[in-house]
Amino acid sequence: MPIPDKERKLLTILANFSITHKRMPTFYELYKKTGLKEGVHRVNLRRLAERFLIEWDGQDIQTVKIDPRWRELIR
Repeated sequence: MPIPDKERKLLTILANFSITHKRMPTFYELYKKTGLKEGVHRVNLRRLAERFLIEWDGQDIQTVKIDPRWRELIR
């Protein structure tokens, strides 16, 4: 099931950042990479969780867990 570009971009950033830095980015780091504010990222994180591409507690971005099959699931 295709997902909107902003959600796909966010998921890709989260996956790549977590591999490179061994942690999730902060909302400020996401802002620097995308130019989008925290509220927009929270909405997109919620949508990704609704699509079961990530698990997230809805508060702390460091609690995000990405489904290891995410690349296949977004096609």
